[in-house]
Amino acid sequence: MALALSSPGLLAGCGGQRQDAHEPSGSFEVSVLRASFPASQALARQVPMTIRVRNDGTRTIPDLAVTVNAFTTRSQQPGLADPTRPVWIVDQGPTGAETAYTNTWALGSLGPGQVSTFVWYVTPVVPGMHTVSYRVAAGLNGKARAELTGGGGAPAGSFTVNVAGAPPQSRVDPNTGRVIASPPFPHAGTNASPGYSSGSGYSTSGNYQGANPQQPSGQQPGSGTGAQPDQGAGSASGR
Repeated sequence: MALALSSPGLLAGCGGQRQDAHEPSGSFEVSVLRASFPASQALARQVPMTIRVRNDGTRTIPDLAVTVNAFTTRSQQPGLADPTRPVWIVDQGPTGAETAYTNTWALGSLGPGQVSTFVWYVTPVVPGMHTVSYRVAAGLNGKARAELTGGGGAPAGSFTVNVAGAPPQSRVDPNTGRVIASPPFPHAGTNASPGYSSGSGYSTSGNYQGANPQQPSGQQPGSGTGAQPDQGAGSASGR
């Protein structure tokens, strides 16, 4: 399920300028304030994955990026022109964050104390247990390195996800005529199952290295450790 980055020598656009042409060298301290992806999912049901990062250093991060591993897998069937097969279909990635690098999204520069949020809307198409990992970078070429504040480790983590084999059922609301999909498991809402929240949005699930793992108010825990929404100054940058 490993995914490789494209060559760092890729040219950006028609001008032929390398994407890393002006990338400074050095380390940049960051905190992962939130890393969330529902631990229980249903086949063909769209879900969001969110990674929120704060620049804790005194220098501007040149190009905050996240690489995601396992949205796709490689088929072992010989003779395929393209052996890559989707596990999740990426319906919408972070806005304006596309890069020339495989499975990598970048939101641009991030000033000291500012926060950027990456959100992917994806649909699972392969049932079973899957592990999705991510890594935060300070640039696209590796010259600018992101490190966790205080510890110096890599800002990376993973989610373990169970995708139910049956697609979600749906019904038609007799009052509005709208098609309403049933929850992927019983009692989602007031007594939500792990991986979902009865409050606002999805609860944090998975394992990661970042800010202090505290469960957000109004949310039930997912599988593993998570972080509360950011408390830092500034707003999303680079969008």
